[in-house]
Amino acid sequence: MAADLPSSSSSSGVARALAHHHQAVLGFLLGLFVSLVLYTTVSGQFRSTSTIVLQSTQAERTGQISMTSPPPVSSASSPPNNSTQVHDHIENGQTGEVIKTTGKEDLEDKNVAHATDVNNKTGNAQADKIDQLGQPANNASDKGYLIRQDGADGNNGSVKHGAPGKPICDLSDPRYDICEISGDARAIGVNRTVLYVPPAEERDTDGQEWAIKDQSRKQLVDIIEVNVKTLSAAQSLVAPECTSRHAVPAVVFAMNGLTSNPWHDFGDVLIPLFITTRAYDGEVQFLVTEIQSWFVDKYRLILTNLSRYDIVDFNKDAGVRCYPHITVGLRSHRDLGIDPARTPRNYTMLDFRLYIRDIFSLPPDSQGTPYKEANKKNETDGIDDGTEKQKPRLMLINRSG
Repeated sequence: MAADLPSSSSSSGVARALAHHHQAVLGFLLGLFVSLVLYTTVSGQFRSTSTIVLQSTQAERTGQISMTSPPPVSSASSPPNNSTQVHDHIENGQTGEVIKTTGKEDLEDKNVAHATDVNNKTGNAQADKIDQLGQPANNASDKGYLIRQDGADGNNGSVKHGAPGKPICDLSDPRYDICEISGDARAIGVNRTVLYVPPAEERDTDGQEWAIKDQSRKQLVDIIEVNVKTLSAAQSLVAPECTSRHAVPAVVFAMNGLTSNPWHDFGDVLIPLFITTRAYDGEVQFLVTEIQSWFVDKYRLILTNLSRYDIVDFNKDAGVRCYPHITVGLRSHRDLGIDPARTPRNYTMLDFRLYIRDIFSLPPDSQGTPYKEANKKNETDGIDDGTEKQKPRLMLINRSG
């Protein structure tokens, strides 16, 4: 009985040792499991954060590229080359969202290219328009529009036919004043007024106004001014309505002054009228202030050739006539002279002379002067009948009566 006691104590110690060992193993395994779980969780969060940061960096880089250095405009026939970019991203292990980012970048590139192309086309169209309106052209004056600037250097910025904006009145020439109005131009004869109604986007709170002597000699005191007005925004809303609309331009000018003798008839009215309107080739209407019936009857052939339309007695015209372009006043270079550098088609006095000869059906220069041709024929035929050679006729003009 006493011998069995040590054996029992030894068995109990072994059991307790085994129990402690099992507990230690289980604790180690539990700690390893917890460590693995924590490691997996932390590692997953770290990879997710790295991916987000990497994707954000890539997106920011893409946005910077699109904003700072837009790609050149490609032709419509060549598709965008995305294969190289996508392949590089896949090799770097960036799939899914990176490919989507690349697609967004390509879309932004297309938008930038489209906007650039539209801007280029718009700029070219505006440049073409400016060139058509502001620069001399070979066929522009054939359509009845005066393109060349009225100035020896062509750069005084005074008269611009077809230029947008408010009417430009040139008061700088010592001989004449003139206004060129393009757009919505309205002529009211009984008020001796020409109005310009600007388009809505060009209207200002204040208008402008000029008093223009509509003949080639602005120093004459008996030439009554024509009022030229640019309407303000408020005035444009209550502008007088058109009673008639015309497709051709109009020229407002006076027939009085020093007219009644050929020198001033031609020097003050007919030659300036030729300079101002010949380029229209008849497609222009005359609005005449202080009309002189004798002047119209005497020079009807010239007037009806410069304009195919009825002459309007502007002082008595009660309507509101609307034209696409109105010129108020007449250009004049010098007495009985034309400066070709200041005319739309480089007209000279020789052009005016030939024009008048053609209007009055005079023989062309090739036929020669009649008395000279008769004398030349007699000399060629050897006729000498003792008679005196033919002489030219002499015409005296009394300018005072």
